[in-house]
Amino acid sequence: MDHLVSQLGIPPHLTDRSHNSLQFAYQRYKAYVEANARLSQLIKDGQWEGRRPTAAELAEVFISKTMMFTNYRKAFAHIGDHVEMVNWLDQAENAGSDLEVWGYEKGAYVFKDLFAFLENGGPFVRVDSGKGKRKAEERKKRKGKEKAKDEKGEST
Repeated sequence: MDHLVSQLGIPPHLTDRSHNSLQFAYQRYKAYVEANARLSQLIKDGQWEGRRPTAAELAEVFISKTMMFTNYRKAFAHIGDHVEMVNWLDQAENAGSDLEVWGYEKGAYVFKDLFAFLENGGPFVRVDSGKGKRKAEERKKRKGKEKAKDEKGEST
């Protein structure tokens, strides 16, 4: 792995698996994407010696391959449409507060929070991890279907 880190110019601090914040995870993900692009370019230019590392082997430089493919790629690959979230993850100077970005505040945000953010299309008011909100929406949909059936003269 040290060979990959040095050959691909990966910042060594991003290989430290003891940091678990969502913001640090985003930095790792961006470095993974850059390293993958750099690897492809080196291979294309004929400057890579030996066999090409698999995506899983490259992921393992940063975090477990399972974590990379079930959480990192799944969440961060779709975050670009949410500039406010990208700024927050990058800890940019113009980043909004937790309340502005997430719609609620808590001590530490995890992938579950980020998936809920993406599913919602942006910030929302948290209600029992979103379960209460989803159940209310499902009830609304059912009532709408029942109403439509009644209007058509069908029984419910």
